[in-house]
Amino acid sequence: LNLPAATSPAQYALTEIRTMNALIYKKAVISPFSACDPRNRYPATSARHCAINPSQPRPQDAHRINGQLRQACGAGAEKLLNRGSHLQRSKRANSAPKALLDIFKTKPPVTLEQAVRSEVGEITKFFVEAFFADGQDDVKITARKSLEAGQRSDMQMRYCSNNKEAALFCMREDDTGEVVACVGLEVSRFQGESQVSPYAASTSDETLRPVVANLAVAKEARRRGLAVDMMRECEDQCKEWGYEEILLFVEKNNPKARKLYSKLGYRKIWTKPESVVVKIVDGKLQDVSVDLICLRKSLKGGLLGLLGI
Repeated sequence: LNLPAATSPAQYALTEIRTMNALIYKKAVISPFSACDPRNRYPATSARHCAINPSQPRPQDAHRINGQLRQACGAGAEKLLNRGSHLQRSKRANSAPKALLDIFKTKPPVTLEQAVRSEVGEITKFFVEAFFADGQDDVKITARKSLEAGQRSDMQMRYCSNNKEAALFCMREDDTGEVVACVGLEVSRFQGESQVSPYAASTSDETLRPVVANLAVAKEARRRGLAVDMMRECEDQCKEWGYEEILLFVEKNNPKARKLYSKLGYRKIWTKPESVVVKIVDGKLQDVSVDLICLRKSLKGGLLGLLGI
């Protein structure tokens, strides 16, 4: 690049930058600086890395040409190049929060409430659709009806019976009143790592431990933090009941759920291998053997809570 000595770098830097861009395109190379004009950061194609002939890229030529330009233009071109990069970073940084705010504005408000027995049927239908079906279109009507009947009976017994230390929570959209999330919480009897049936005779070595179950969020309402809000509500309820821990079971091959619980502070304490659960497979109900992991979170405050004790 032959630059006139009488011209200062600040005056001809933009011209030479455009010259560099044209030279890079002519040589059919890919360069991270292929469009570094601060007033027009990207070329007309709107592609950051582009070339006239991308089938024969030569990145080494791009680096050499950029080095020649920077050496020839001196500090003036460096400042303009850096200024252009800074402006682009600032523009992206300033636009991101606004975009996020726009997303949050479109979210319909929801209300978290404790369900009563008369609402169990509605919540059951939602739970079957959001948890078991989860977008599957080929679910048989008989399978859906069977699940709804079984889940309705189970939820009524566990959360809406005479057990005072049990609750069923749901979230509804304020605009439509539709259920978009649900979760159950009950205090269960344990003998070591085994959860005892509520109908079994009590023994001296039993312990009472609160357990979260039946957490589900509507597919269209996910990634809005509703699951986190539901879990926080269960934890607060456990504290009101006087418990210092909370448990839940999650399938070993459910990485998304495990990641969520891990972020909330839940830690693995044991595994129940080859546990039988009901799932919808090819539109029909089927018993499936899975490994269930029991997770625990300490609800104690201070250092003991942080250590999970």
